[in-house]
Amino acid sequence: MLNSRQQPSGCHGDTFGVTYYPVALGRVREKRKIYLYKDRRLSSFFLPNMNLLKHFPLDRLLMLEAFSIDAEAIVDCVPLDEFCHNEGINEVDFIKVDTQGSELEILQGAQETLSKTIAVAVEVEFVPIYEGQPLFADVDFFLRSQGFSLFDLNRHWWKRMVDKEIDSRGQMIFADALYMRDLWNQDESGPFWQSLHRDPSRVAKSAAIAGLFGYSDYAIDILKKCRQEQFINDRDYDFLKTQHVHFKDGKEGMKLSLLKKIARRFLPFLAIGDDSLKWTDRRYSHLLNERFYDNDESKDYR
Repeated sequence: MLNSRQQPSGCHGDTFGVTYYPVALGRVREKRKIYLYKDRRLSSFFLPNMNLLKHFPLDRLLMLEAFSIDAEAIVDCVPLDEFCHNEGINEVDFIKVDTQGSELEILQGAQETLSKTIAVAVEVEFVPIYEGQPLFADVDFFLRSQGFSLFDLNRHWWKRMVDKEIDSRGQMIFADALYMRDLWNQDESGPFWQSLHRDPSRVAKSAAIAGLFGYSDYAIDILKKCRQEQFINDRDYDFLKTQHVHFKDGKEGMKLSLLKKIARRFLPFLAIGDDSLKWTDRRYSHLLNERFYDNDESKDYR
């Protein structure tokens, strides 16, 4: 868990301080077993689905014996709603979840928090890498029910163990999904709409996040909608547009430029609307064997 109570070494400035909490997130408060795999990035509440994984060269995709269990531990889980309530956090603008199979459970334990959230980035699977894990359809259905709309998928393919002479695209295994709040499908008496009406800075944050991820068209739509509803005036509209929109002539808002600089330091795995930042961390991708792995970035689809 991260917030601004404490600054570990390597963080610069009070604004970006972080605190690590010795708790896990889940649907309910409970103690739960987590499996710590040899490749720690794969550690999960779920066991690996070896009936699927055995068909792929994991030693080339990840590392040798990546899913072998090094250790098991019992951790305390809390719902995000409960955590935010205890910490006095009233609004969370952006949520990123990549927890090796438990993403849906975490989101289900955060419904009050999500009711005022602007955007969610979540890893989704199209096939069960872990036994019993929810898949993309489950996560997508839930987030749409919470008032979000799917904006982007950075898809990842794995290739099976085949002779090098065989040319194959591979199978789509997982993706990094981006969901944005759908302003045109909101209950006007609901928490998110009321937060825009009550606090104009929420309008600015919504436009900023849209612009940050490269959706300047949606940022403008948000500003137009909020101007129409008189959450902001014409002056606010013009100012926020110059701050958070990227223009074809290469100009971009001052705050958008600053946010990109911040993202390069703290969010190397996110696409921020230009070629220098990608959903997939390039340093990691370069370590992967091209014969067995592919994604939308390497295909120049994005």
